[in-house]
Amino acid sequence: MHNQPRFDPNPTPLASGLPFTDPERERLFLNMVRDQLGKRGEGVNIADGVARITGSPIAFGLLNVAQSCDQHPIRMWRQIISEHFAKSFDPNLSAAVVGLIGGGATANLDRLVVRIHPADAFQGQLRDHFVQRTDLEETLTVLAVDIGASIMPVQRLVAAGWGIPDEELFQRAMANLRQLSRATWARLNIPPTADGGIDLLHGDFHAATHILRQPADLPRVGKEGNLIGIPACGTMFSYPLNKALDPLTLHSLMAISLGKSHDGPNAISQHLYWRTPHGDLKLQRAMRRADGARLLPSPDFIECMVRLQKASAPPW
Repeated sequence: MHNQPRFDPNPTPLASGLPFTDPERERLFLNMVRDQLGKRGEGVNIADGVARITGSPIAFGLLNVAQSCDQHPIRMWRQIISEHFAKSFDPNLSAAVVGLIGGGATANLDRLVVRIHPADAFQGQLRDHFVQRTDLEETLTVLAVDIGASIMPVQRLVAAGWGIPDEELFQRAMANLRQLSRATWARLNIPPTADGGIDLLHGDFHAATHILRQPADLPRVGKEGNLIGIPACGTMFSYPLNKALDPLTLHSLMAISLGKSHDGPNAISQHLYWRTPHGDLKLQRAMRRADGARLLPSPDFIECMVRLQKASAPPW
């Protein structure tokens, strides 16, 4: 049985950084990873959430597959782990790498996309290894190529050979989003109030990228903008700000953001972003505390809430 409710705002992961809250579940998971990667007799070393096969330069990050396993019964873990690592050895991936490196700009422009990652997703030398920029606080926007079953980040050296400025590449990638993304909008009646609930975009790994679209393509736009979350690459949610946030609505938004960014897979941010009426995206920090979830709003967001509160107050 899964140890945490899917949208639990206050999970307590172990020190390893993996999402498990039960040491025994983590031990079982790591043993299965060793069995899968070392099935040909190779040694497997696991440290800091990364697995390495002896004699291989490849490092396998374990967070996404751990998040997937943590949402399913243990009896399904071996299959999930096997399918996850099979993608790393897929010959189609090798062909995609060859096409990216040797195909030039013409072969790749129509497949360009962007992927939003946590700000610390690429450390050390990897930070400058890929074409990237910062669009949202505490995240990293990385240029990538859509190869169908997955997306592959574009290396800086490869892009340099195309002779196209980064800004133009990112513009092309965002223009491709409408055609390549299959994400669709739904409505979450959470909380069950008369204001229509929360709008949810999901269905593919491009969903979160839609937060960067200009102009915004949201089902509902509030008179004071929208509060938006991108907890994982396959999820974006939006709440129109037409009135001051009540405690139940605020708790629901933070529960989704904190819970889904913990569960993953492909987690991005536990925080919320206020899309102002002018189209700016401003970070509103959602934090886990011992006494529950807390929002640490920016001063201008507080002013926004005050305006909405006054607007809805009775005239007497």
